[in-house]
Amino acid sequence: MRIRRVLLARYRVRLILPRLLICSLIGLLACQRPETGSIDIIGSTTVTPLMEHLVAVYSETHEQRFLIQSLGSTTGINAVRDGQTPIGMSSRKLTQEEMDAGVVAYHIATEALAVAVNIHNPINNLSQDQLISIFSGQTRNWNDVGGVERPIVVVSREAGSGARTTFESLMHLVRNKESLIDSAPLLIIGDGTGQVRANVASRFESIGYMSLTVIDNINVKSISIDDVAPSAENIQNGQYTLQEPLFLLLREGESGASKDFVDWVLSPEGQNEVSRFGSITVLHHE
Repeated sequence: MRIRRVLLARYRVRLILPRLLICSLIGLLACQRPETGSIDIIGSTTVTPLMEHLVAVYSETHEQRFLIQSLGSTTGINAVRDGQTPIGMSSRKLTQEEMDAGVVAYHIATEALAVAVNIHNPINNLSQDQLISIFSGQTRNWNDVGGVERPIVVVSREAGSGARTTFESLMHLVRNKESLIDSAPLLIIGDGTGQVRANVASRFESIGYMSLTVIDNINVKSISIDDVAPSAENIQNGQYTLQEPLFLLLREGESGASKDFVDWVLSPEGQNEVSRFGSITVLHHE
């Protein structure tokens, strides 16, 4: 338990300045909109890489500027609800309360969530039961699942993250509305996909979950679940079931340039760009 506190403390010291800057930025946005013609897009760190690709392509044929801020799904949902941004991003479904508040979600793509380990870890496959045991803190050493004699360090997204919500749901890691991930004795919380990936890349003992699109197979690698790899074929045919929906969010009744962009993303042209990026299109998925 002491080691866990050290890991968390050391990690969060590095996060405090960026988080303060983010909070300051949110405050500024609430008081002053960016330059005329620029559209804010705030939310999921999982959706952000895809969104950066889509706005770059869209801007080639439309005189429109965008400001993308990767602050997490719940922050994006709240920003749309409160009128702080016209467009939000989320990698989790809206709650009934959020829908009742006037937030509308548009399913734009589906993406595989990969369970990732350090590239030097010899483990290439784990069963779902083994993963549940690891992420809930019951299995605490890699040698218990066929690995080396090293303690397991669980790296997870923060509470409220769309990726975490999806992962916990699909892996049955919630009991009596409490997250089992918080029971892991060695636990690092990363605010964003990049921070989860960085910790898995830098720690041999670590295991985490992240979008498959950020796996580079240089510092981190994805593993199979019950002998099913997160390959394009297995994802498309549904054999690999660890998948999360990606959403763009608008206020109910939103029109103009923001709605035009969302409509483009959902059009055949936009969905072709989703496919080019490596995500599963809504047209294929549905």
